[in-house]
Amino acid sequence: MVSFEEFVEQSEAATTACQLETHFKKVMVDEGFENQFMGRIVGRSVAETQFVHFPEGHFETYLAEQWDEVDPIMAFTATATRPFCWDDVASRMQFNREQTALLDECRRVGVHSIVVVPFPNPNGGCDIVGVSRRHADRPDRAHIAVLQAICAQTWRRHADLAAAGSDNERPQITLTSRELEILKWMKDGKSNSEISQIIGLSVKTIEYHVGNVLKKLAAPNRTTAVVIAIKLRLLAL
Repeated sequence: MVSFEEFVEQSEAATTACQLETHFKKVMVDEGFENQFMGRIVGRSVAETQFVHFPEGHFETYLAEQWDEVDPIMAFTATATRPFCWDDVASRMQFNREQTALLDECRRVGVHSIVVVPFPNPNGGCDIVGVSRRHADRPDRAHIAVLQAICAQTWRRHADLAAAGSDNERPQITLTSRELEILKWMKDGKSNSEISQIIGLSVKTIEYHVGNVLKKLAAPNRTTAVVIAIKLRLLAL
């Protein structure tokens, strides 16, 4: 496993959020944590995502089915003040039928051994860096503390890159592949309903992604978002 000191050197050398994400993902995959998430929750709902790597369709189904309303992991994370391993927390809790069904579904699609590092935000909500495995094999407990430290360094470095900006002092904007896909259809003048039919996701999920795009681009509406994206070369003319 890469040492924390080695990862600090790699992350400090990253000049973009994309490079940082690549370094982080490689380290986690090498350690058997194929799922990664970095974002922010407000209350018990996902309010923003910097990057998401989960089994195909899982995160989108999670949003569309509003699983955050019953998710005990989300509820615990919202009040957590330090890193935790969900398996340790779950062993001390009891779950109702809906919560049990959700946790079983997560395990079925490949979400095991969840490690979460929360960062309560003074402006409200909680930033999160979380990782998990796609197989049920238990991780090496001796490595967990290093994994948590790498998650914390990733969050800190991402914040630095976002604050520093790039290219004529413009803020670094990072859109997920799904957000870019939806943004391209927005450029073509498609409505949320039309994008929903094209991509095969629910309108509610499309609305979530569109809202995230507007927030990341600091755009008051869809048209402005497309203009900004073209200016930042996130979209081609």
